[in-house]
Amino acid sequence: MQQFVISLLQFTRLQSSGPRLKNETICLNCQHHTKDDRCETCLPGYFRRPGMKPEEPCMK
Repeated sequence: MQQFVISLLQFTRLQSSGPRLKNETICLNCQHHTKDDRCETCLPGYFRRPGMKPEEPCMK
């Protein structure tokens, strides 16, 4: 994965011109055994307990 280093000023400019709604963003590096555009789905063999939020890690 490619990483970029930017200044706080550059970040502020990019942030103000970036996606405004949650459904406009796509995750590029899912972690915690997740997958899909927003890392909302657990990989096979992993799960979330009922009531857990989609941003919480999946467990085995």
